[in-house]
Amino acid sequence: MKVNINANYALSTNWSLNYLLMLNPSMPGISQQTDLIQVIDDISIRQGNPNLKSSTYLRNRVYLRFAKGKFSSTLWASHSRTFNPIYYTYSYIDDASSPYFNMFLNKAINGQATNQLNLELEMSVKELFGFGTLWGNVGWDNCRVQMPAQIHIRKRFYASLSAAMYFGNWVISGNSEIMPKFELVGNTYQSKERWNNLKVQYHCKNWYFSITGVNLFTHQGAKYERITVSDVHPEEYIQSVRNNANMVILGATYRFNFGKNKEKSKRTLNNGGLEKGVDIFY
Repeated sequence: MKVNINANYALSTNWSLNYLLMLNPSMPGISQQTDLIQVIDDISIRQGNPNLKSSTYLRNRVYLRFAKGKFSSTLWASHSRTFNPIYYTYSYIDDASSPYFNMFLNKAINGQATNQLNLELEMSVKELFGFGTLWGNVGWDNCRVQMPAQIHIRKRFYASLSAAMYFGNWVISGNSEIMPKFELVGNTYQSKERWNNLKVQYHCKNWYFSITGVNLFTHQGAKYERITVSDVHPEEYIQSVRNNANMVILGATYRFNFGKNKEKSKRTLNNGGLEKGVDIFY
């Protein structure tokens, strides 16, 4: 059974209050339940666990939203807890009769719980100086991962900034992940892949022509990070796809019209950050 409750209450013309409850159970994956042994490297192997229990994700979030004229802002506080999270723990194989003697076993187990406290502020300004839109967010995460022998706590700030400018048929937009946000899955923190860009688009009747610069002025390109906390075998993995650094993308799009056109509000090119109506913010 999955539960999702979202309630919105208008405090006044400009202020609104929202509450979200999410209850999301999830079954372990097949590879996490199998007894099949997989060799990772010369000193370690991995094995699933057929006795794994389902994990249950519970989230409570309250946010306060202010919107007046061209300005809008949202401040929220959220607490998430995962019951029976699935971890991979390491143990040493000291049985001399085992074919894997003197190696380390990486096995899936159920932990007790993980907790995540999140605070975030999102702000946006539309039609700035009559032609620009600016929006961004800044947040803070406090994560607590309880392993069999230790409790691991990590605190981290994150922030992003986006902007768009409109000049007749021209649109200039860009976004930057100043500090990426990490998601906690089990005992692993995963960041979103960095994909900063600057885009120029020209609109002529039903044609849209664009040129986009991706991950400009960097040698690392698309960057992705993964951090696994563990009592005996912590891991930190950073991947940089350098071929995606200083990349230029040319685009041409033709839009077919069907039926009558409706007057639409201006949106960002990725429809994010603005014009959400009743905000959901899952």
